[in-house]
Amino acid sequence: MSRRTSNLSSGSDQGTSSVAGDSSQERQKKLLQADTGHFNMVRTLHLADLITELNGFCGFMSVLSSMRYLANPEDTAPLWAALIFMPFGLFFDFMDGRVARWRKKSSLMGQELDSLADLISFGVAPASVAFAIGIRSPVDHLLLSFFVLCGLTRLARFNVTVAVLPKDKTGKSTYFEGTPIPTSLSIASLMAYWVSQGWTHENLPFGLAAQDTIFEFHPVALLFVLWGCLMNSNYHRYPEVIVTPSSAEEVAATVRCVAAEKGRTKVSVRGGGHSYAAYSLSGQVVIDSSQMRSITFDDDRKQVSVQFGQSLGPLALTIGNRNYALPHGTCPTVGISGHSLGGGWGYTSRKWGWLVDRKFVDVKGNIKTLNSSSTGEDAELWWAVRGAGANNFGVVTSFTYLVETAPSEIVNYGVNFATNDDCVRVILVLQELGSIPADNLDGLPVELGGELILNDHYANAGSACTFTGQYLGEKGDYTIAINRILDKLREKGVSFLESGSYAREFDDWVAALTDLMGSLDASVTPTQPYYAQSLLDDGNPNHTLETIEAVVAALQASMDINGTRTHVSFDLNGPGSGTNRRPINDDMSFNHRQSLFLTQIYSNEFPGFDNPNTRTDAVDRITKIADAIKQSKPKESDWHAYQNYVDPQLKNFGAAYYGSNLNLLKAVKRSADPDTIFDYPQGLGHV
Repeated sequence: MSRRTSNLSSGSDQGTSSVAGDSSQERQKKLLQADTGHFNMVRTLHLADLITELNGFCGFMSVLSSMRYLANPEDTAPLWAALIFMPFGLFFDFMDGRVARWRKKSSLMGQELDSLADLISFGVAPASVAFAIGIRSPVDHLLLSFFVLCGLTRLARFNVTVAVLPKDKTGKSTYFEGTPIPTSLSIASLMAYWVSQGWTHENLPFGLAAQDTIFEFHPVALLFVLWGCLMNSNYHRYPEVIVTPSSAEEVAATVRCVAAEKGRTKVSVRGGGHSYAAYSLSGQVVIDSSQMRSITFDDDRKQVSVQFGQSLGPLALTIGNRNYALPHGTCPTVGISGHSLGGGWGYTSRKWGWLVDRKFVDVKGNIKTLNSSSTGEDAELWWAVRGAGANNFGVVTSFTYLVETAPSEIVNYGVNFATNDDCVRVILVLQELGSIPADNLDGLPVELGGELILNDHYANAGSACTFTGQYLGEKGDYTIAINRILDKLREKGVSFLESGSYAREFDDWVAALTDLMGSLDASVTPTQPYYAQSLLDDGNPNHTLETIEAVVAALQASMDINGTRTHVSFDLNGPGSGTNRRPINDDMSFNHRQSLFLTQIYSNEFPGFDNPNTRTDAVDRITKIADAIKQSKPKESDWHAYQNYVDPQLKNFGAAYYGSNLNLLKAVKRSADPDTIFDYPQGLGHV
């Protein structure tokens, strides 16, 4: 596939050339629609289209040559011709795009012709050769058909999505989603080697499996199945350039270089690599922050400045060793940049608030310092980046945090419950007590941070859920706070499981965090396939026994799809807690400050894109859990989503992430980044 696209579909990414292209496309459209005139369709074709036709010709000649070989298997010349025609097709596939861009002319039919020719030359032709050399049992037929249909689907997807894929300055799409179909020539090359060695028919490698049954097939046919799956995989981002800067000046130089392309080239920033949808690899140019990890202190102001490549574990360890602390999550390898810009929730957030509360490189490559004293456009950016700053407006290269004094008494706890019925009642009790302002003696103090995790695979065997978290204070005070929950549960006939439950005391903050997070200097997280959805209520989720029972039932139905491990966490916030306090005299775009629960539905070992039917089923079941949660308040506007738990399947993501701030954020985006060089599929340029 030459990645040849019409100017009509590529929009503003083509720059000024799209204007001329549009008028040419209109002339072609009129010619195609005309009901008079001779050869009006032929007259719409350009030189590049004729070259594409030669690609199709080579593919069809390859198919005919395979048929000729079948008529006389003793003569291998037609078989070699079938194999040789395919690389000639690749040559013409390469040249048609080059010629179209050189002549700055393309037809309305060019893109469709290109895909149809590719299907013949790199889909049907290789399958025909495979059939000719002996891969032809009934099961083989199905496997080869699967390969061809995957190629057809892959090309159809390209035609649908090419309009929104980033382009380089020549108009070429800068990356593919899924392996391009011409890569099937790798299989053709392998078959050519087999032919040269005489490994055909009865001598095919690996022979025949399940011989003399209706299921007999050639194992080598599975190579075509694998290739078909690769063609329809997703998130195959291939950056053209990865920049690893060591200073803000080098980041600025990179941004200036990209900005000179006026939006034809996109840039994205990679922090800790924990984006749920791999959006940090969306740009042709990726700024890798891994070499900018310094941490500096201003003890007089109780501030710490951290470069954007740092992660939570090393930051917590460094500041903890100086008797400081910050609110943050519990995964040590999460990058501080995305975590901060999108919120940053942790067990201590009920007391200390969100992590979002900095040097900044703008779209022109200028280095700015944004803070509460910023004015004009800088004040707008200061407002916008704190809540929507992840690759929307610029690159935040350094963060300055006001730190807390590390507590000297800490309790890490976990309370297990035996049955799903018990867990339903735990949620209702947390809803009841959490809705009481935290400073009320009948409520839950802000020192108690926690989450209820349903079906957590980390929980001990025999427990259906666990309420786990951290208390900032001595164990006696923790016991009083946790007993408010346990006493309410006893009134409902629910007791906790002593087996596996714990309350561990610490007098050292670093030791407490290590117990909670594991090794704080961990640098690499193993790659895991996972998927998540999130919900934030409006402060009154109105859960009932029936609605939570429906949530548990939906969760049970989602378990063990192809080995997945799914759980739901209800992270406790509530009135009077730090998460719900609005900033005083320093507003920001982050607007999730009214919820009682931040709810995450998380599925580990999630089916990949090479298993589309199972993946679709798994996504549907996760969505049914979210739908069950929302049944307590069916009005969609009563629910938001957490931008740090990005969901690539989320519809209307702009309103879900940013609520009433969306329109103002879009205005800041247009002003700060008019060419949309900072971009990703759920960026502000796509709402």
